Amino acid sequence: MSEYQYYEFRAIDRPLDAAAQAALRKISSRGEISAHGFVNSYQWGDFKGEPRRLMADWFDLFIHWTNWGTRSLMLRVPRRYLDPIAVKPYVVKGVVEAWTAGDNTIIAFDRSPEEDLDPFLEDEAGMAQSMIALRDSVLRGDLRLLYLGWLIAVLDGHVDDGRPEPPCPAGLGTLSGPLKALADFFMLDQDLVAAAAEGSTDDKPDQVEPSTAELSAFIETLPDRDKTVFLRRAVLEGDSHVRIDIVRRWAQAADGLTTVATPADRPQRRARDLLAGAQAQAQRRAQREAAMEAQRQEQARRALAKRLDALALRVEAAWQDVEAHIGTKQPEAYDKAVALLQDLGQLADRDGDRAAFDRHLKDLLNRHQGKTSFQNRLHKAGLKGKRA
Repeated sequence: MSEYQYYEFRAIDRPLDAAAQAALRKISSRGEISAHGFVNSYQWGDFKGEPRRLMADWFDLFIHWTNWGTRSLMLRVPRRYLDPIAVKPYVVKGVVEAWTAGDNTIIAFDRSPEEDLDPFLEDEAGMAQSMIALRDSVLRGDLRLLYLGWLIAVLDGHVDDGRPEPPCPAGLGTLSGPLKALADFFMLDQDLVAAAAEGSTDDKPDQVEPSTAELSAFIETLPDRDKTVFLRRAVLEGDSHVRIDIVRRWAQAADGLTTVATPADRPQRRARDLLAGAQAQAQRRAQREAAMEAQRQEQARRALAKRLDALALRVEAAWQDVEAHIGTKQPEAYDKAVALLQDLGQLADRDGDRAAFDRHLKDLLNRHQGKTSFQNRLHKAGLKGKRA
């Protein structure tokens, strides 16, 4: 398999001007460049730019993946929404990192496991959209992605077994769509997430969205000076975060902004505890799946027995039905004929009458040996018989 790399940058808060687009064109002559992003892929060679520098200068989102397993994600958010100090407990060098660039905080997630990850990413553009939604949740105060990033480091052995876990956010057991996309992108073990969720409360980790009426009533209570500031930011500066700031103010006033932390009454877990918990989760999941499969097989067995009991009362009529289906020369009817023949074969095995079934089938094959499509279906179903 040839090498493949995919790079995508997105400008979310502020579109790229002509000068920025021209600078990007110097980096890549074939990349897709617009006011809102930069996309390039390589089947040979490599990206000539510096992703961290580009994020600092122009972009709010970066995704990189390769078909040999490397996965990278960077998000840039205004520092007032995410201080690097809040990220520090989750930092693992080379896996989860954070730094400031001007008035922004950039967080980076990287995974390059020793064994290859799934080499395919089904929906590249869709992944970017999910990560944009993930960034929006960070702006609203949801920091679950940081804990998931720390779990990636635990999974790949970058965290000492005895290291205590960082603050465990609420809502790990009910991940949002974008967070599930993040976990899928980095191929994060679902059992490890489930084990971590046992130490997480069920509280919503992000803000409760106010209704239009609630937000309108709250805006009426704001001082005129604050209203003017918000209006200036929205109209004159094109600030896309005005609504988020107003909602955060509303939540704080309503005591609806929940901070997330490890419950004080729960013993602090260590990385080895989570790995052991993941093994236990995997065992329980395997047991559940085995029980479900056994139930499915039992239901299928009962359904087959009931179907064969009914078929035993009309064997000759069933053979006539097979002939009628074949006579239509239609693919769907051929499928019905084959399915009915399979049931007749199982009925013969059950009732010890296989020899009679084989004679019927041999005669059938002889009569319809010119119908190639039907014959192929029989062979695929294991009903080969013997041709004269």
